[in-house]
Amino acid sequence: MLRFAIDKHYQMAGLFGIISMCFRQNNIIWLLFVPIWLYVETFGWHFSIRNCLYIFKKTWVFFIGLCCFIIFVKLNHGVAVGDTASHPAFNFSSGNLFFLLFWLFVLFLPLHLNNFFKIKSYLKNGKWPIILSLALLFLYIFTFKNNHPYNNIGAHYFIRNFILVRFSSSVVWKSLFFIPLIYTFWSLIVTPFNRYSFLLLYIFTVLFLAPSWLIEQRYYIIPITLFMLFRQEQEKKVEQITSIYYIAIICLLIPFIVNMDVFL
Repeated sequence: MLRFAIDKHYQMAGLFGIISMCFRQNNIIWLLFVPIWLYVETFGWHFSIRNCLYIFKKTWVFFIGLCCFIIFVKLNHGVAVGDTASHPAFNFSSGNLFFLLFWLFVLFLPLHLNNFFKIKSYLKNGKWPIILSLALLFLYIFTFKNNHPYNNIGAHYFIRNFILVRFSSSVVWKSLFFIPLIYTFWSLIVTPFNRYSFLLLYIFTVLFLAPSWLIEQRYYIIPITLFMLFRQEQEKKVEQITSIYYIAIICLLIPFIVNMDVFL
């Protein structure tokens, strides 16, 4: 969908966006991403009805997808097709947002370490970074909860559940968990993108993940993939170290996958 949109084949892009909703209904968020991204890419952040009509003429197929989604939700009485009790519609949960920050810390560790001095310099810019950090800490303390039943079973086997159960088991563990999260947050802030309009990724990632009560890492495939595509390439040595780092992680995990062995 995004590839066709960047190449200005908007009808094909919209068609692929609609097809994607057949696999995951909440892909409606990414269907809406393209028209808004195109607006910002074309006109910047200045809003006008005339500009909206211009974008609508180019991306009308996307709005057909939006209408299909509304009809589906009305007929289905919700977004989830099955197991609706475990996947309530229009629910807000910060669990996936903070867990995504954790995995971004793990997956892009070389990038984050390379950003250390950029972060240090950025945090010296007045009081707003401190206020924003405290606001994020407040949100984390009062909203991050590991209370979905699926996230509390098989903690001896599932790496995801082991991490969630451990770091939500006490105030000390929960406080320690926040350290890589806040560092990753600021590292993302100082990581440049190829286009200014691609910063919309952060807004739509929040919209995409916040309604999901179940904390599930496979939900992060699209945001992480887009982050890899949108960010500017770092120094050659950083990218090389990142590749070696990924190879090491794969070599570590493959024996567990092949043997179907327990994590602990």
